[in-house]
Amino acid sequence: MQIATAGLRQTRIAAEQTQAALLAQSLLDLHGVGERLQPGRSSGRLEGDYSWEIEVSPYEPDLQSASPLAPGLSAVQLFKLDLTIRWPAGRGERSERFSTLRAMSPDPNVPVNPAGAGG
Repeated sequence: MQIATAGLRQTRIAAEQTQAALLAQSLLDLHGVGERLQPGRSSGRLEGDYSWEIEVSPYEPDLQSASPLAPGLSAVQLFKLDLTIRWPAGRGERSERFSTLRAMSPDPNVPVNPAGAGG
């Protein structure tokens, strides 16, 4: 009987984690589509008892000194998206964290200030 109960519990947890991953994929797919990404945090509620929080931050890769690109002069602007999905589980809460990078064309309305340039 204990084996069956443990098996059912593991199946429920796996289903919850799968649902969290599907929701995360949908949310991450929507961020940066139709609008420019802006650094900051936002949150909301999803179907069922799931909630989410996302943090968007600029991402600067570590470039080797032999890189042909000067820091800050990239053809794309990178953003790191850190998403946490939470849902109630028994007397507590479960959560899963998902991270990805998103590349965007630099904003043409923001002037580029190369490293070492005055101003």
